[in-house]
Amino acid sequence: MIESEGRGPGAGAAGPSHDSKPIFIYHITHGEDGRVYVGQTAQPQQRWKQHQRKPPQLLRNDAQRYERLTDGFSFSIVKEVTGGAAAAHAAESAEIQRLRDTGVRVYNRITGDPARSRFFWAWQRERRHGGGRK
Repeated sequence: MIESEGRGPGAGAAGPSHDSKPIFIYHITHGEDGRVYVGQTAQPQQRWKQHQRKPPQLLRNDAQRYERLTDGFSFSIVKEVTGGAAAAHAAESAEIQRLRDTGVRVYNRITGDPARSRFFWAWQRERRHGGGRK
């Protein structure tokens, strides 16, 4: 079941805008141990296909055990959010925290706007420079 967030009476009445386009919060769940990766996207089916071709870095160790990602992981949409990137980051963070609070192990290391995280910038630097500072 998809939970909807950020919609109220008259939402989008002024016409379509970038901020009113729904963003979906999703889970990729490891079937063996129940560990969850939480992500966000405006195009869930396309994003799942991208992950199947190249799993998120945090899932790679577990994903390598399977011929296909779908052999060991499932994909589900858990929430629909409107209100733009800030609302999506907040909803994603809340979902990660909700899972942690209920004892579910998550792959995610950061919550909130990735650009505000030191992990994000270290990861970006590593991607650009092939392994860190040079």
